[in-house]
Formats: sequence, structure tokens, C-alpha cells
Amino acid sequence: MFGNIHKYIANSFCDSVIAPAIWVVGTQLYTVLKYVNPVNLQKKLLEIRKMEPEFSRQIRESNDKCLNAILKYGLKEIKLTVRRKSLPSWQEMAGKQYPKTFLTEVLRYLDEYNAVAASR
Repeated sequence: MFGNIHKYIANSFCDSVIAPAIWVVGTQLYTVLKYVNPVNLQKKLLEIRKMEPEFSRQIRESNDKCLNAILKYGLKEIKLTVRRKSLPSWQEMAGKQYPKTFLTEVLRYLDEYNAVAASR
């Protein structure tokens, strides 16, 4: 995609980008762009990150409502048994491919999810 960005700009598909200035310089987009937005992306990302917990809560709530509607429509819910079959390889990779604490956290979230799903 990035290899074609000069072509897109030259053919008037777009005339600006939102990107760090160092990227614009590094890709030499400043030679073909018409506009620049000096927004502080890091500051904006930090602002967005502050909204993430509420956004995630709303997404989970909406997802639950949608799943309930799908089930009421008549679709049958199935339970995956991947965990039992995959757990040995997960444990083998823990500490090598990713931190052991990550596996512990994922398993905790799976347990929480399964407890809620079982109560439906």
C-alpha cells in the first residue's frame, strides 16, 4: 500500500495524510502533498487511550445484545473445545514466545468469559 501512495496522491485520489512529520519526510511525501496537518499524534493517541475503557465496555455490551438477538433469531450457539487441546502447546511456548504472565492473564480472561457464557 505505501509503495503506491505517491501514485494515489499524484492522481488526486488524496491530497493529504495524517502521519508523523518524520514519516512524511522519510517517504518524501512532502514533494507531492498539498496539505499538512501538524496535529500532535502522540497527544491525540493518549487522549483516545483515556476513552478506551468506556469504549470497550460499550462494545462488549453491544456485542452481548447482538449475540442475544442472533440466538433469539434461531441460530444455535456452539462451544469451542480449543482450550483443552491447545493448552499443552500454550504452556510450552509460555516464557519462550511470550511472557508466562501473559498466558496466565489470557487463561483468567477465558475463565471469566466461560463463566458468563455458561450462565446464559
